[in-house]
Amino acid sequence: MGMTLDSLFQRHWSRLVAVLARDTGDLGLAEDCVQEAFEAAASWGATPPENPAGWLYRTARNRAIDKIRRETKARDLAPQLLPEEPFSEDEAVLGTILGCCHPALNLDAQIALTLRYAGGLRTEQIAQAFFVPTETMAKRLVRAKHKIRASRIPLTVPEDIDDRLPAVLHVIYLIYSAGYTGRAGGLLVHGELCDEAVWLAGEMLRLLPNTPEVMGLAALLDFTDARRDARLDADGNMVLLEHQERALWDTQRIASAHVLLESAAQLGSVGPYQVQAAIAAVHSSSASSDTTDWHLVVRLYRRLYALQPSPVVALNLGCAIANAATPELGLQFIDRQVSGLTDYPYLPAARARLNERIGRFAEARSEYHCAIELLSDGPERRALEARLRSLGG
Repeated sequence: MGMTLDSLFQRHWSRLVAVLARDTGDLGLAEDCVQEAFEAAASWGATPPENPAGWLYRTARNRAIDKIRRETKARDLAPQLLPEEPFSEDEAVLGTILGCCHPALNLDAQIALTLRYAGGLRTEQIAQAFFVPTETMAKRLVRAKHKIRASRIPLTVPEDIDDRLPAVLHVIYLIYSAGYTGRAGGLLVHGELCDEAVWLAGEMLRLLPNTPEVMGLAALLDFTDARRDARLDADGNMVLLEHQERALWDTQRIASAHVLLESAAQLGSVGPYQVQAAIAAVHSSSASSDTTDWHLVVRLYRRLYALQPSPVVALNLGCAIANAATPELGLQFIDRQVSGLTDYPYLPAARARLNERIGRFAEARSEYHCAIELLSDGPERRALEARLRSLGG
């Protein structure tokens, strides 16, 4: 029975919390009551009820009603609890994700809440992923839950979802980036975070089908994640995209991402995630870095910069220009267009590689030193240190 409860917890915990949070408007209360319902489920023994999820929801709901009635200041909330069954899981999950990403919450809180209540990660897992003590993450979650309650942030789907959707997609993208770039815990790839982001993107796609930017983000993450196994060699060293063994890429996921991106393009509305996915599609369709259509990549990055004029996009555009034209032109573009990335290690790393290609080895060594100083220990830093050693630095 223990394994059965574990499976139920993995499958239904976040959804039950989402439904009860929607009904009560209180994430903390919902979490406590669902936890108590699972504890009460130990009484099932070898004979679970016919509808275990329904039993858990009714039990959690009744606990919530009891707690609310005991709090006279919140007595008026009791009638808001919805009927026992059926309950709309999809609407509740979407409402929880949108509530977790409410603009009244700071970005750290949005990410932590989304991982906890939409993704179902335990507090200690989230803390480990972001390399902070569990106590720190627990306090962050408590403060965020209090903010939701005090500010009466609704955990329901708003009438105009378009205004809130960019924040949700941004949080999912940041979760994936934290896992894929190794900023979490000193690993090059933190698989658990990548998996959660891919799952969340898939949930959003299921809940909001035929939404172009949701389709674009899901395609982008699939294109990127399909290359995950090729990012490290047998010794755990980082392998740049241009040197990756492309036979290790997941061709089935790449094909599915292509279909999804093409479907999004037919809807007639183009956003940043679709353009980023299109760039990833070009790389995924190329047999090697040398045969990549870099002129198309440049055009796509120019389109992305028009939609999202950030220094990071400008940096990537400069690197694409270096491959489509010459390293000198790419470096000139970066020097002219990129500013404000003083703590971004990928700027000096890119400048180092371009200076190295031009033959300016002293400048390359200096830039490698700058990039190394900005990176904590891990595969990325070790890769740059190896490049520096190869230049005699």
